[in-house]
Amino acid sequence: MRAQLNVGIMEYCGIPKSHLEIMYDVMEDDATRRVLLDRARQLGAGWF
Repeated sequence: MRAQLNVGIMEYCGIPKSHLEIMYDVMEDDATRRVLLDRARQLGAGWF
């Protein structure tokens, strides 16, 4: 999956630097959602 998304799609689209992080159990409970949203924010803030 990582090779398909990072190399097959992102590099094809001209994005040489990409990162795949799978977040699961999003629907588990509010605490889990908060943790995963915080992680998504961290990843987005450090993108460039």
